[in-house]
Amino acid sequence: MLLADRSAYAPGTLDICGDPSLRRYWLDLFRHHMASASALVAREHADDPAFVEGMQRATEAFIAHVDTIAADATTGPFDTLTLCDARERALRAAGVDDPFRRVKARENAAALALLPAVLAEIDALHEAQRLEALVLGIFAGNVFDLGSHATAALWADGDAEFAVVRSRLAPRPWLVDDLDRFRKRFDAPIHRALLFVDNAGSDIVLGMLPFARECLRRGARVVLSANRTPALNDVTHDELVALVEEAAQRDEALRAAVSSGQLAIVTSGNGLPLIDLRTLGPELRAEIERHPPDLVVLEGMGRAVESNWNARLRVDALKIAMLKDVSVARHLGGSLYDLVCRFEPAG
Repeated sequence: MLLADRSAYAPGTLDICGDPSLRRYWLDLFRHHMASASALVAREHADDPAFVEGMQRATEAFIAHVDTIAADATTGPFDTLTLCDARERALRAAGVDDPFRRVKARENAAALALLPAVLAEIDALHEAQRLEALVLGIFAGNVFDLGSHATAALWADGDAEFAVVRSRLAPRPWLVDDLDRFRKRFDAPIHRALLFVDNAGSDIVLGMLPFARECLRRGARVVLSANRTPALNDVTHDELVALVEEAAQRDEALRAAVSSGQLAIVTSGNGLPLIDLRTLGPELRAEIERHPPDLVVLEGMGRAVESNWNARLRVDALKIAMLKDVSVARHLGGSLYDLVCRFEPAG
């Protein structure tokens, strides 16, 4: 529905089967990340031994799966998307639904407390300055990502505060910097915008909600689309509904948009940090048929870079993310924490 050429579409960006060093890197990364996640869950859920035990079973099962792949160089095809799927299957099989739910709830509350000040800061800017500030906010919010070793370490050390991260972002020009091209599109009428959002906490609340609000202010109908089921610290549909309700209590513009239906929340049907645009859920497919978007935003390294970087859409597309993995950054010719703001007119 969104793809310019469905037959040519492949969601994954990295070929980790054909390169032995890349293969080792990603398999090691998935092993170590799962072990780290298990340790985090043990700390967060020390009062729930059954949950911690389930997480340990899931970790052992998933690492065994990765070891099986690593032992046979002919195994394939696989990519980061299929590895993420295997991890979620291991969690569900062990009875672990959402291992990061407590962390997300805490970060959501902290971000909501900051939202009025962030919105007031944006509203005080001249029109010409506002878009860049919103994009910087998306980059800064996107650092709350427990699926990345680098940013998970920042969060654990208390170095992922929104304002601090925003002040330290790489200056323009960014690694991929289509902001000026996108500004021309953003200044033209946008009738319907579809935003595929990423993480909970500062990412959705201080990054994507202010951007959505600006689209609303310019007259667009905005659809926010999140995962149906948990994956890492991605915001889920149910969490997003509650977050928008709480944000609307803090901001009149959001409250009016929710009340009028100008702002809608529709699950993507997805359950992974990456997204295959061929497998959108029935609710979102129906939404797209009723209200075809003229702008799609894919936010976050998983949805915009590790998947869909090479995808051409039938509508204008913005792919925006902070690069939080050295391998992904090198694939694009960049470095850790480089920023990408890629605008692609309709294919």
